[in-house]
Amino acid sequence: MFACIISFCCWTSLFAQTDFPTNQKDSSGKKDGFWLIYLTERFIPTKDSSLAFYKAYNLYFHGIDLSYLSACKSDKRKAKLLAINGVKGKKGAPVLLDGNFKLYNRKEKLILDQTFRNGLPLHFEGFTYTLRGKAATHEIINFSEKHDEQLGSYTFKRYWRDNSLLKSIVFFKKDGTWVFEDVK
Repeated sequence: MFACIISFCCWTSLFAQTDFPTNQKDSSGKKDGFWLIYLTERFIPTKDSSLAFYKAYNLYFHGIDLSYLSACKSDKRKAKLLAINGVKGKKGAPVLLDGNFKLYNRKEKLILDQTFRNGLPLHFEGFTYTLRGKAATHEIINFSEKHDEQLGSYTFKRYWRDNSLLKSIVFFKKDGTWVFEDVK
């Protein structure tokens, strides 16, 4: 679940940049960094742009997909209830994600609140619930806390149901490699 929670983004001042490197591979030939992906109207990733309504930048870490969007691919039920407050795409003419998007579970409880600008996420909050519907965890990816102004760096915090901090990390590039470090 941790890999589904970790994602990518940057602060709004960087969104004017359109020249950041994309679709690159590491020395082992695995996807690394930002890759442009296509999404259906329910945010399910698709390789066929003619089926896509949206496109966005996804972050890979040595071949590992680090996005919430991959959770939609593996469990299409998570993408059933979607609320959009932003640019709406059209099939076959995908637009960059821009605005606020919320995903709800079958019991209509918020499981993901995400905001994108120009295809890059600004903010993610994820929520999990017990089988009885009580809050279990609350996870926040804070893109305003970048490491050395690096595009794609962020802090991640996971809280337990009583709001006690379970995990706090920073994700950034060090010596050309993306790394995670615990925040004390």
